[in-house]
Amino acid sequence: MTKRQETAVNHPRLLTVSRPDLLVDGSDAKLRNVIHRLHSHGQVMEKLAGGFGKLYDVSGVQHQIMTAVQRLQGTEGVAVVDVAEYIRRSGAFVTIESGKLVAADLLEKMSDASDGRRVLLRLTREGHKRLADLAPVQRRINDMLFASLDRDRFLQLAMLLGDLLPNAEHAADMLELINKDRKRTSLRSGLQGRHKKAAGEE
Repeated sequence: MTKRQETAVNHPRLLTVSRPDLLVDGSDAKLRNVIHRLHSHGQVMEKLAGGFGKLYDVSGVQHQIMTAVQRLQGTEGVAVVDVAEYIRRSGAFVTIESGKLVAADLLEKMSDASDGRRVLLRLTREGHKRLADLAPVQRRINDMLFASLDRDRFLQLAMLLGDLLPNAEHAADMLELINKDRKRTSLRSGLQGRHKKAAGEE
């Protein structure tokens, strides 16, 4: 009997989801596979962002910031907080990384005319040129990335991702709360244990 068979015999099957819609024949195997593929796809997307950035001497996340500013800047520029929300990063992180892009003359910072407390970002002429030079490579790579999708499947994917991202963020927030609550419980248990020990020594 192999080790894998022994594990299957000695341990009950553990389900990682309870919703019937996500179980196939009572198993969560399909869901596990989907989650692993999402992790793998995320890693590949990070690698692609890094590769695009390398072509014009920025990091992967700086490339994400550059493309976000390009899409959101309009005629007046885009606020740091809006870029942060778009790429799902903290405002402090985007402030630091955009500062590096400003130093490289790829972005410029401006004060919002309607609210002097807000900082706006906009591509410089050089920043726009770098992205324009990159576009042919992006077309080639993105055509390969989505080569298996026709229009209907592509639109379906876009809809699914629009639904999944908020769900993923809510799930991450819940997990963070669970971890914080567990930490608080552990701290309380430790304090109670020390108090009992101290009482016993008196």
